[in-house]
Amino acid sequence: MKKLMILLLLAMLVASGCGKDTTSNNGKSDSKIAKAVSNKGETSDSEGQKGLTLVKNIDQLGMEPIPNLGDTDYIFEKDGYTYVLTVNSQDVESELFSPEDLAFSLNVSVLKDDKWIVKNKVTDLLNQVWNTKNEKAKTWTSSIEFTNSAMYVLTTTDFAGTGESTEQPIHQIHKITFSNDGVAQDAMILNKRETTEGNFNYGIVNNFEHPYLLEHIYSSSLDDNLDKYNILSEDDKLITTITNSDPNSHSKIELLGNLAFINDGILYFGGMKQAQSYSLKKNDLIWNADGSKFEFPIADGNAQSYSLVKNGVYTVTRIKSDYLLGYTQLDSDGSAREINSALIPSNIDIKQVFVSEDSKNVNVYTIVDYKGKSTIQKYIYSRIDQK
Repeated sequence: MKKLMILLLLAMLVASGCGKDTTSNNGKSDSKIAKAVSNKGETSDSEGQKGLTLVKNIDQLGMEPIPNLGDTDYIFEKDGYTYVLTVNSQDVESELFSPEDLAFSLNVSVLKDDKWIVKNKVTDLLNQVWNTKNEKAKTWTSSIEFTNSAMYVLTTTDFAGTGESTEQPIHQIHKITFSNDGVAQDAMILNKRETTEGNFNYGIVNNFEHPYLLEHIYSSSLDDNLDKYNILSEDDKLITTITNSDPNSHSKIELLGNLAFINDGILYFGGMKQAQSYSLKKNDLIWNADGSKFEFPIADGNAQSYSLVKNGVYTVTRIKSDYLLGYTQLDSDGSAREINSALIPSNIDIKQVFVSEDSKNVNVYTIVDYKGKSTIQKYIYSRIDQK
């Protein structure tokens, strides 16, 4: 829900798929660990709903380590295949550069029936993403985001000083999907030049079915209250606009760089431990009955990864040295209730962790040193979000 910023050429922001929240632990943490341990990996709520149950764990995914795991960026399930993605990039210090100066590639490994059918297939994304016609223009990646079964590369091309008829920057979003032979397909889903209305930034808002695009338009002038977010479909159609331009309002909505996802017409944003919600139908924040700010936790602890399902979210959080898988239900009133949690029974130091689900199970992947080699381990739990 990991993670990751490299300015100029490659700045990585893992928002969607990693969901990191580095706030400190609170008083609920120790009791939650005790509850998970005492139930040996399974808990149940007060209403008697069956808890998260560990079905199986695999010490070494694919029965062998795969080289060059490095800092893996994303692991996901799709149609019975497991995909492991690692982005390789290189800093560029010069103000002006050409594609020959850059290194931007992607390692893709694919698992089927617990066997690696593709190992570290390298895809060169450079020519797909950077295609600036003017050699003096500067193109860089503002962020890379992973969600669902796709990778989104957000780029900006700056034409300042090039003598173009208009020097306003161009923003592009490339959606990169993957086939089970490890081949990456690129589709440019947004290509927009800034207007003189203000400054522009872009991002991705997660959803369990399909992500949305986020367009932030704001002014850097203190005399101008322009500050709004346009939520767009992947084909660049406006869904709704959220404005922060009311000078009398003390409630500012910050979406870029924070947790942001949509479920059933409700936008959840902020942090895992202190989230807020916004009704897209009413075009307003959701408030407490007395008019005070409505804040609530989606998950306790330090959130490492999350995965959305219909009306719910699975999370992996770290509390002290323990990792817990949790399930939180998203209610129609914009609130969230943690239903179950279970301790992930790993005795090896975990370097990275990812959560994903298939049709029957929710799967936790950990990257560890196993017998002296970087290895992916897998913990399979029964899904509890399905009726």
